[in-house]
Amino acid sequence: MKTSFTPGPWGIENRTKQGEFCITTHIVAKDKSHLAIITPCNIEANARLIASSPDLLSALQEMYSMFCAHEQYDDDSAAAVKLARSAINLATGQKP
Repeated sequence: MKTSFTPGPWGIENRTKQGEFCITTHIVAKDKSHLAIITPCNIEANARLIASSPDLLSALQEMYSMFCAHEQYDDDSAAAVKLARSAINLATGQKP
């Protein structure tokens, strides 16, 4: 599946503009292009979550494929598979 987002890995860079006291956190692609700027509210946790998004999506897609290949899971697993498919659709812009 071809993705429409900037491929990972993504990283985190903390920056302070000269003359300002506020540190901003920038989410950057491997080519150092800016993907997002996070401001101080929960800055580190939000930055880590955003920067890990490509890896999380890849892991979820792999796990989803493994579950679907076996097609043998109980009701609890079926609910998790449904949530995984929904999250993958949201991340990739696919219709449910």
